[in-house]
Order: sequence, then C-alpha cells, then structure tokens
Amino acid sequence: MQESGEKPKAALGHVILLLIFGCGLAWYAWDTWSASAKMSNTVLILPAALVGLLLIAGLLVRELRRFSQAPDLPERARDTEVSSGEETEKDRAREDVRISVILMVLLALYVGTMNRIGLDVATFLYIAASLVALDERRPLVIVAYSLGFTVVALGAMGQLILLPDTLFLEAILK
Repeated sequence: MQESGEKPKAALGHVILLLIFGCGLAWYAWDTWSASAKMSNTVLILPAALVGLLLIAGLLVRELRRFSQAPDLPERARDTEVSSGEETEKDRAREDVRISVILMVLLALYVGTMNRIGLDVATFLYIAASLVALDERRPLVIVAYSLGFTVVALGAMGQLILLPDTLFLEAILK
C-alpha cells in the first residue's frame, strides 16, 4: 500500500524485465545478422525482433508515464477508491483469465485446423473469433479486419516463404 500523499512507485521489476527482454532481443537480432546476412536467414528473425523492440519501447514509455503522471488524490477519495477498487480489480482479473483461456483454446483450434481447412480460412476464422472474444460486436469490423489481416499477412509471407496449403489465397496471389 502507498502512504498518503505519496505517488506510486514505478514498477522497477517491470522496467528491468523489459530492459532484459529488449537487450536479449537486440542481441539475438545482431547475432543472426552477423552470422549470415542472407535474406533467407534473416527474413523472419529481423522483422520479428524489430516488432518486439518497438513493443518493448512502447511498454517502457507507458510504464514511465504512469509513474510521472500519477494523480495526487485527497485522502478521502483515496480511501473510497481502494475499497471499491479491490472488487473491481478481482473482477478484472477473472475476466482477463477467462479471455486468456478462450484465446488459448482458439489458438489450439487454429493450429489444429490449419492443415485441414487451409491456412487462409483458419487464419480468417481465428482472427474473427479472437475479435469476438475480445468483445468486438460490429460484424463489418470483424469481417473487414479479419479479411484484411489474412490477405496482407499471408500475401506478404507467401512472397517470402513457401506457405502450406491455402484454400482461396493461392488462386488470388498467383
């Protein structure tokens, strides 16, 4: 618990862990590049490392902003926030666990069905079901985002590596 009038401390453990992950990711990308700079060796590792480093940078900025912008609440408001916030936190944690389990089941179904129904159909269905699990309810958004992601991601990957069987995109992309 925080003392009255004290700003929350930055989660030092989170910052250190993010820095460790960032250094490890940067080292792995550099090691891959220095071992062999051929496109076939770096085509998946370097873009993934770049995305990972950008995510880590964003999380670091968010963590440091949370520390610097913590509001100073009056004593009375702080007391009511803690008492009602504990129940809300428990509910939020239960909901996070529920969504995580649903997304893990969806991922297992995606991996298990991609060879049977085609990578493109499985990807579309996985993205659409994930959006629904994350409380997106607008059908046009679900279909447009799922279709757009599937076409762009598999189209780009298909230009770089040989993809497993696809049902529809194979005819479109060739």
